[in-house]
Amino acid sequence: AINPSVPQIAYPAGCVVVLYHVRLNKQEKVIIACKSPIASLTYSKSGRYLAVGESGENAKVIVWDLFGGHRICKLAGHRSTVNSLKFSPDGKYLLSTEKAGRIILWEWESEKMVFSTVPETAPLDSARA
Repeated sequence: AINPSVPQIAYPAGCVVVLYHVRLNKQEKVIIACKSPIASLTYSKSGRYLAVGESGENAKVIVWDLFGGHRICKLAGHRSTVNSLKFSPDGKYLLSTEKAGRIILWEWESEKMVFSTVPETAPLDSARA
């Protein structure tokens, strides 16, 4: 993920996030982000917050305050790997998607699930289509 406010990138390395300063060509920080390997990352528009999506069953979304250096929240609701994350332009909401097809819109600071789809559990019968 590319930080939109400073020359920094974040990349996963197993269960940790490496913050790398591009201009200085060096690692700035390593964050032990979660217990499962990381599947997705995204910065907020301000660059202050970093959302991390776990892989595996019952994966969580974890939001970090990079200025304060601490975890803000852990969002539960996915059944499988969180493969995509995106903050809204105003930073109030966080959208997450999972490998099994579920999409969740979070009001992440209050840890509130605003909207969720429920993926189909049975495969489509191609003979009826």
